[in-house]
Amino acid sequence: MNKFLLITLLIFSMMGSSCVQESARSSSAIINQISGSNNGPPPATFCEDFWDVTSTPQACVSECSALTKIADEDELQDILFVINRDFNATDAEFIINNIESAVGVCVAKNPRPTDQIEVNSDFCACKDGKSDLINNCQSVCSSKPNTSTSVLYGSVTLTGADVLFNPELGSLENWCTVPLVGSETPGCALELISGNDTKTIDISVSGNNFQANLSDLDVPYGKTFIARIIESQSGSNATTKTFQLYRYQEEDNDDETLLKVMPISQYNCISVAGTEDQGSGNFNFDRYIKTHYYFASSSTPPAIPDTVVPPVLCHDINEFGTKDSALHPRLGLRPIHFALWNVSDIRFVDLDRNGFPDLNDTIEAALARTGDNVVGRQIFHLLQWPNMPRITGLTPSDNPNLGIFMQPWLDENDNGFCPDEDDLSTGSNNVFRELGKYVGETEAVYLAESEFVQNPDGSLITDVMIMRETDLEKIWFYFEKGQHVKPDTFTVNSKTIHYYWPIDEDNPYIRKSDSLLYTIKFPSNIGNAGASSGLPNSINPPDKRFGCVPKYSD
Repeated sequence: MNKFLLITLLIFSMMGSSCVQESARSSSAIINQISGSNNGPPPATFCEDFWDVTSTPQACVSECSALTKIADEDELQDILFVINRDFNATDAEFIINNIESAVGVCVAKNPRPTDQIEVNSDFCACKDGKSDLINNCQSVCSSKPNTSTSVLYGSVTLTGADVLFNPELGSLENWCTVPLVGSETPGCALELISGNDTKTIDISVSGNNFQANLSDLDVPYGKTFIARIIESQSGSNATTKTFQLYRYQEEDNDDETLLKVMPISQYNCISVAGTEDQGSGNFNFDRYIKTHYYFASSSTPPAIPDTVVPPVLCHDINEFGTKDSALHPRLGLRPIHFALWNVSDIRFVDLDRNGFPDLNDTIEAALARTGDNVVGRQIFHLLQWPNMPRITGLTPSDNPNLGIFMQPWLDENDNGFCPDEDDLSTGSNNVFRELGKYVGETEAVYLAESEFVQNPDGSLITDVMIMRETDLEKIWFYFEKGQHVKPDTFTVNSKTIHYYWPIDEDNPYIRKSDSLLYTIKFPSNIGNAGASSGLPNSINPPDKRFGCVPKYSD
């Protein structure tokens, strides 16, 4: 008797016969539809292909569907536990026999798909019959119950195939409440992130609608939150896509509310040379190079045609096949790698066409009333960046807009810094106090260039990354006397700063087999081996930060 079967029988003998819970699949229906009758003798043979525990009823299938995968040993043990807990002795034995004789067991690829549900933009919060949120909610709130507590009302759209076509999911309510095979009972909450502050709030869900109470303590006025619904009770930590939430009171001036924030995602593509294993269908890469790209969460990149030569892969071909789709997750996706201000915020429009965002003019005028002269100072800048590899006929000639960043600042010692909440609210600098009406706490962003790597075509190239201060400070170093040294406030200005990527916060100074060495550089030095010539024509922070962006916590 093999190990798996031995464990099966031991657990089965301890559990005995049990009642089938209402939420479990109907075990008698499984046997009736597979073997024909409960009253007849058990079948002489059991499943010799794949046993699908996700189907209703469970069944023997020739291959696992696109929404399922072959269970590993840990997943098999989880399935076994559920069978012995939820099925009577006869049905449990029947299912276990099929599992034992099958080639493999089909389970859901991702029991709780993540980033495949989008919160619709018409969400509203209402208090005392009035709008309590920046989102044009007056008409909505007039039809909602009059409550003394702010109540958030929202709905979602299912955007991913793993949710849309999974018969056990198919709605936000099911995604939040339906236990899947091998998982614990799920439960959802609303997660709100602002700077280093993270709140988790209970929500109620019905169909594709949800609502939550926003207390003044947990969700204060005048603070921008990046929000998402998270399923954490079962341990999946699956999330919806993010949205932005900002509470305001009627007396607030609409022109002095915080700027909209846009989460920016990072992913990577690989240019490859290799062969396909005819037996398994998997691809064996002889050489490859990884390059990083960025996109705003409101504008995901298009699919990469499978006709591109040499091949460029931006999705998992072993899971989804060689044909890409905009619905496939991008390789190495980091959904909130950093944040920018949303370029669609109307205050970034240049209606007077003077070359500056109108917000810049508003701040300039306000400071002029206090005696500060900032005429001609451009505080906010547009960041454009490739969101996909350069492919002739597909990639636009101009890089897409990512969002808006703020210029970096210098303190009295000429060290670079980005304003925090104290600078923006209680500091003595009039510029920052005026900015504090529009932005929350900020952090630095840096550019980093990799060491040279060989492309599959034999050419040498480098990769360029954008790094936010919070992540960079966990892994950065300078190399001196054969040692990796973590920089401090002084050495970060005078040493060449590096880091290894992919990120490893636990062992940041140990180079792995798949690691690349990156170097922090001034933007003007990217692409020219770090060399510069002539006198600089602008003042740059010595730590090489190129801007300030909204700060968020993981």
